Amino acid sequence: MKSEMREMAMNLAATPAAEEIANTLHCDTTKALRELLSSDIGEALYDDELKYWWESPSDIAHMFLEAKGGPNGK
Repeated sequence: MKSEMREMAMNLAATPAAEEIANTLHCDTTKALRELLSSDIGEALYDDELKYWWESPSDIAHMFLEAKGGPNGK
């Protein structure tokens, strides 16, 4: 049960982070979510030891955009 709750929390962090990424990059939320989840940040988000899912969705989006090359993902 605890594992399911953690995964749910991880999913709940990823979705609004993807929405913020989509708004920043002016792209579709689905595309942003796919990019986030296939990135190193997305992988870390689902790593229970790193606990990225404890971060706010804005922090996750910021980490993703910085890793992508800057605040605008360039």
